[in-house]
Amino acid sequence: MATTEIKQKPLTHYLQEEEVPKELQEKVLFVVSQLVYERNQEVINYQKAAGETKKKELYASISEYDTIIRQKIKNTLENKEDETQCTDCFNY
Repeated sequence: MATTEIKQKPLTHYLQEEEVPKELQEKVLFVVSQLVYERNQEVINYQKAAGETKKKELYASISEYDTIIRQKIKNTLENKEDETQCTDCFNY
């Protein structure tokens, strides 16, 4: 697993990959910006990681971020509710 396999991705990569219409791009960016930032931070950690075990953990994390980002974009485009929202946050 070479570090050249994993690269940071700009927000526009996901917009193009998921073919987000221009009129929905702002909404999608609002939903996924933080996740893309966190994913790219994991890429930086991956590139700096020394051990293969740590690299495998980070690789799994990066792959999971990619899946979550794509799912959130899909849900936004289909106008679905965010299933990852905290449902008991208001029980205080």
